[in-house]
Amino acid sequence: LQVRGLDNLPEQGPFIIAPNHVSYLDSFAVGAALGFQRLRQVYWAGFSEFILANPFFRYFSRLSQTVPVDAESRMFSSLAFGAAVLGRDKGLVWFPEGSRSPDGRLQAFKKGLGVLLANRPAVVVPACVTGTEKILPPGNAVPRPGTITVVFGRPLRSDELAENGEGDENKERIVSALRKEVARLCK
Repeated sequence: LQVRGLDNLPEQGPFIIAPNHVSYLDSFAVGAALGFQRLRQVYWAGFSEFILANPFFRYFSRLSQTVPVDAESRMFSSLAFGAAVLGRDKGLVWFPEGSRSPDGRLQAFKKGLGVLLANRPAVVVPACVTGTEKILPPGNAVPRPGTITVVFGRPLRSDELAENGEGDENKERIVSALRKEVARLCK
């Protein structure tokens, strides 16, 4: 595991880490990059249908401090969970693409994170995870050896993102500017 930009992470919250998503290993890579002390101060946004699927996943989700997110059917409660984490001055890892990229390219960002940041301003740290798509590509169950790199970009305020993005509403401008920052890190 190679980690760059760890010093870009705030020492305390509220903040959001917004990485790209290409493999099921991405969250483990980000967690390993954070180290134990920071990891205990961070919550994770996880797809509610998956984390609530059975008792084992529910138990693991509690242990890993995962809050349920479902942009389709439970968007308002998902945003409330995210706002509660930020309100407790904690960090939150939120994959803004919403799901793994099917082809490894950065996908459009879902509006949920933009809605959250437009209503609950926080510092956002864009991040890029590479290598996980080769170690555990979609459809494979057995990981291959390889190197994973996690790069944390400079922290950005949500109002700064809204000023630099494109779109009619703050939520659109926030995710637009954030996507550009993640894309820049992944080049």
